[in-house]
Amino acid sequence: MRTYLRLLLKPKRYLIGENEADILRQFWNYYRSNADCKFVGFNIYAWAIPFLVRRSWANRVIVPKILNGRYLNGNFIDLLQVWGCGTFEKASLDNIARFFGIKRKDEEINFNAMWQISPSRAIEKLKSDVLSIRRIGEAMGVVREEDSDEW
Repeated sequence: MRTYLRLLLKPKRYLIGENEADILRQFWNYYRSNADCKFVGFNIYAWAIPFLVRRSWANRVIVPKILNGRYLNGNFIDLLQVWGCGTFEKASLDNIARFFGIKRKDEEINFNAMWQISPSRAIEKLKSDVLSIRRIGEAMGVVREEDSDEW
């Protein structure tokens, strides 16, 4: 806990190299340009959005108004929460994909270790995750198939 607090209070300026701030600016600019769209992800409320916001703060990148009080605005859909049907049930992306019959390649190594060994393999894993999320969103009726061409 002490280490976590230290990292939060004294964040490294850059986590993924000196272009991290530029990548975050590009993401938030894309968000601003498409604010009428829904952004769909898996476990984005608990992990992805807080991570992006905190990394943006650490890099002095301005975050658009995405919070409505303590909650995210309606532009984000978290498939894990949709899966829970109003409960706090936890499930992995792999298990939900399996439920819908979506084949995924099993990776026994975590993403950070994979990135250290082979960034290109890690990027392929991310692409596979995005495709799985799209297919799960379609199966749940959250994403329309005709919208999927934009992914």
